[in-house]
Amino acid sequence: MAAKMKIMDIPSNTAVCICEHVFEKSAPPMLFAREQTGELIATCGCEVKKAHMVGFGHLVKFFEDIKQEEIPEEGSHFEKDRKTDIWKKGVLEA
Repeated sequence: MAAKMKIMDIPSNTAVCICEHVFEKSAPPMLFAREQTGELIATCGCEVKKAHMVGFGHLVKFFEDIKQEEIPEEGSHFEKDRKTDIWKKGVLEA
């Protein structure tokens, strides 16, 4: 069985959908998720009103703490706790 790909192995040109706050650099990503469709998303935790697409290479510095983790499975995520700054795994709400 092949090893699962880690976050650090995501090619820098892989498209990631981000919220306007991360795009404008007014807030860091606090949620890194993989939709049921396989699409990767990074948001500050807000309701996304205007989405942007960027290459993962523009975001990699924010995921230094979890770069050794496997890429989230479809329908799951990593969310950074605002009080402890610790990333925790979870399941996306339907």
